[in-house]
Amino acid sequence: MLSAALDRIHQSGAVLETAAVEARGLALHDLWRVAVFHLASMLRQRPLAMGSAETGLVRFEGFTVRLRPSDSNEADIVYYDRKVNIRADGVTLNHRDGPRMLSDMLRLLHYARDHSDTLSYLPGEMRAQRLGAVALDCGTTVPFTRFVCANFPFLQRTNVA
Repeated sequence: MLSAALDRIHQSGAVLETAAVEARGLALHDLWRVAVFHLASMLRQRPLAMGSAETGLVRFEGFTVRLRPSDSNEADIVYYDRKVNIRADGVTLNHRDGPRMLSDMLRLLHYARDHSDTLSYLPGEMRAQRLGAVALDCGTTVPFTRFVCANFPFLQRTNVA
């Protein structure tokens, strides 16, 4: 389960090696959930519901996206460490600023799960510094990182239809 993988990353001190092991062993269902989190963060929009890895459907306000495997490195979501390329049909992505490694996305999700609630209590400058450091460490942008941190609790509860 994704939450168990995030727990193991936490127990290791969020080191890259543990995240890499978890990325290699992530089940298809959990990889699907991570890809939906990734898509939502690129769109900067919360999904209303998501299907399964088999259907590939993710419903947003006013449109539905179908995620499907792709052979192209020019896919919308690319995880080089897992050799996974995912295309998002039904939407034009203005931001392709997420991590290019599944292990980095898992570390970002770990940070969001374990620290997003405390970020809101920090002074703005300190919050910006922390988000910048996490974004740099995970190979993404601050807006992507901010969206994941601000919306992780909601994303985690999104209905699987």
